[in-house]
Amino acid sequence: MATDYKEIAARYLDEVVRTAQELIRIPSMSFEEKEVAEYIAGKMRELEYDEVVTDDYGSVFGRMRGSGGGSSVTLNCHMDTVDEGDPASWKYPPFSGEVAEGRVWGRGASDTKGTIAIQLYIPHILKKKDCCRRGMWSPQAWWQKKRQDSAP
Repeated sequence: MATDYKEIAARYLDEVVRTAQELIRIPSMSFEEKEVAEYIAGKMRELEYDEVVTDDYGSVFGRMRGSGGGSSVTLNCHMDTVDEGDPASWKYPPFSGEVAEGRVWGRGASDTKGTIAIQLYIPHILKKKDCCRRGMWSPQAWWQKKRQDSAP
Protein backbone atom coordinates (compact mmCIF):
# COMPACT_ATOMS: atom_id res chain seq x y z
CA MET A 1 0.00 0.00 0.00
CA ALA A 2 1.37 3.43 -0.94
CA THR A 3 2.14 5.95 1.77
CA ASP A 4 -0.20 8.93 1.76
CA TYR A 5 2.25 11.72 2.57
CA LYS A 6 -0.43 14.42 2.33
CA GLU A 7 -2.44 12.68 5.03
CA ILE A 8 0.65 12.30 7.22
CA ALA A 9 1.59 15.97 6.72
CA ALA A 10 -1.95 17.11 7.54
CA ARG A 11 -1.70 15.44 10.96
CA TYR A 12 1.30 17.62 11.78
CA LEU A 13 0.01 20.89 10.33
CA ASP A 14 -0.92 22.50 13.65
CA GLU A 15 2.49 21.67 15.17
CA VAL A 16 4.36 23.04 12.16
CA VAL A 17 2.28 26.25 12.15
CA ARG A 18 2.82 26.69 15.91
CA THR A 19 6.58 26.23 15.40
CA ALA A 20 6.58 28.82 12.59
CA GLN A 21 4.72 31.24 14.87
CA GLU A 22 7.23 30.70 17.67
CA LEU A 23 10.14 31.26 15.28
CA ILE A 24 8.58 34.48 13.94
CA ARG A 25 8.12 35.78 17.49
CA ILE A 26 11.90 35.66 18.01
CA PRO A 27 13.56 38.68 16.35
CA SER A 28 16.70 37.47 14.59
CA MET A 29 18.29 40.22 12.56
CA SER A 30 21.67 39.42 11.00
CA PHE A 31 24.30 38.83 13.70
CA GLU A 32 21.54 38.65 16.34
CA GLU A 33 20.48 35.04 15.83
CA LYS A 34 21.53 33.46 19.15
CA GLU A 35 18.02 33.16 20.60
CA VAL A 36 16.50 31.70 17.45
CA ALA A 37 19.45 29.28 17.10
CA GLU A 38 18.85 28.08 20.66
CA TYR A 39 15.16 27.60 19.86
CA ILE A 40 15.97 25.58 16.72
CA ALA A 41 18.49 23.38 18.56
CA GLY A 42 15.95 22.80 21.34
CA LYS A 43 13.23 21.89 18.83
CA MET A 44 15.57 19.41 17.16
CA ARG A 45 16.19 17.76 20.53
CA GLU A 46 12.45 17.75 21.27
CA LEU A 47 11.88 16.02 17.93
CA GLU A 48 14.49 13.39 18.87
CA TYR A 49 17.19 14.17 16.34
CA ASP A 50 20.14 11.80 16.63
CA GLU A 51 22.63 14.67 16.76
CA VAL A 52 22.35 18.43 17.24
CA VAL A 53 25.41 20.68 16.96
CA THR A 54 25.80 24.45 17.12
CA ASP A 55 29.09 25.63 15.65
CA ASP A 56 31.27 28.59 16.68
CA TYR A 57 29.36 30.87 14.31
CA GLY A 58 25.97 29.95 15.79
CA SER A 59 24.81 27.78 12.89
CA VAL A 60 22.72 24.78 13.94
CA PHE A 61 23.10 21.34 12.37
CA GLY A 62 20.81 18.41 13.05
CA ARG A 63 21.09 14.80 11.96
CA MET A 64 18.48 12.10 11.91
CA ARG A 65 19.60 8.75 10.61
CA GLY A 66 17.44 6.58 8.42
CA SER A 67 17.10 2.87 9.03
CA GLY A 68 19.20 1.79 6.03
CA GLY A 69 22.01 2.78 3.74
CA GLY A 70 21.79 5.09 0.79
CA SER A 71 22.01 8.72 -0.07
CA SER A 72 21.64 11.54 2.42
CA VAL A 73 19.50 14.63 2.08
CA THR A 74 20.53 18.06 3.33
CA LEU A 75 17.90 20.71 4.01
CA ASN A 76 19.08 24.22 4.79
CA CYS A 77 17.79 27.70 5.52
CA HIS A 78 19.16 30.90 6.92
CA MET A 79 17.69 31.98 10.25
CA ASP A 80 18.32 35.71 10.11
CA THR A 81 15.90 38.35 8.89
CA VAL A 82 16.10 41.98 7.93
CA ASP A 83 14.63 44.44 10.41
CA GLU A 84 10.91 45.07 10.40
CA GLY A 85 11.07 48.70 9.31
CA ASP A 86 8.09 50.80 10.37
CA PRO A 87 5.75 48.52 12.37
CA ALA A 88 2.82 50.78 11.40
CA SER A 89 3.23 49.68 7.79
CA TRP A 90 2.46 46.06 8.65
CA LYS A 91 -1.03 44.62 8.22
CA TYR A 92 -0.33 42.46 11.30
CA PRO A 93 2.42 43.10 13.87
CA PRO A 94 5.77 41.96 12.44
CA PHE A 95 6.66 39.64 15.34
CA SER A 96 3.17 38.34 16.08
CA GLY A 97 3.18 35.16 14.02
CA GLU A 98 -0.54 35.76 13.70
CA VAL A 99 -2.61 33.31 11.67
CA ALA A 100 -5.13 35.21 9.55
CA GLU A 101 -6.54 34.95 6.05
CA GLY A 102 -5.22 31.40 5.77
CA ARG A 103 -1.59 32.46 6.33
CA VAL A 104 0.99 32.93 9.04
CA TRP A 105 2.01 36.61 9.15
CA GLY A 106 5.21 38.21 10.37
CA ARG A 107 8.83 39.04 9.66
CA GLY A 108 10.47 35.95 8.23
CA ALA A 109 7.23 34.02 7.64
CA SER A 110 8.22 33.26 4.05
CA ASP A 111 11.94 34.06 4.24
CA THR A 112 12.62 31.62 5.90
CA LYS A 113 11.15 30.86 9.31
CA GLY A 114 8.12 29.10 7.86
CA THR A 115 10.48 26.95 5.81
CA ILE A 116 12.63 26.20 8.87
CA ALA A 117 9.52 24.98 10.71
CA ILE A 118 8.67 22.61 7.86
CA GLN A 119 12.23 21.38 7.52
CA LEU A 120 12.49 20.67 11.24
CA TYR A 121 9.52 18.31 11.03
CA ILE A 122 10.26 16.50 7.74
CA PRO A 123 12.86 14.07 9.16
CA HIS A 124 10.88 13.57 12.37
CA ILE A 125 7.67 12.70 10.52
CA LEU A 126 9.36 10.41 8.02
CA LYS A 127 11.25 8.53 10.71
CA LYS A 128 8.22 8.25 12.98
CA LYS A 129 6.19 6.84 10.09
CA ASP A 130 9.07 4.52 9.11
CA CYS A 131 9.38 6.26 5.77
CA CYS A 132 12.97 7.33 6.36
CA ARG A 133 14.52 3.99 5.44
CA ARG A 134 17.61 5.21 3.67
CA GLY A 135 20.39 7.65 4.26
CA MET A 136 20.41 10.52 6.68
CA TRP A 137 18.43 13.76 6.89
CA SER A 138 20.40 16.82 7.88
CA PRO A 139 18.50 20.09 8.33
CA GLN A 140 20.77 23.09 8.84
CA ALA A 141 20.00 26.61 9.96
CA TRP A 142 22.88 28.97 9.43
CA TRP A 143 23.78 32.56 10.13
CA GLN A 144 23.82 34.95 7.22
CA LYS A 145 26.70 37.35 6.92
CA LYS A 146 26.15 40.71 5.30
CA ARG A 147 29.69 41.32 4.07
CA GLN A 148 32.67 39.08 3.58
CA ASP A 149 34.79 41.18 5.96
CA SER A 150 32.20 41.03 8.76
CA ALA A 151 32.41 37.31 9.55
CA PRO A 152 33.31 36.59 13.17
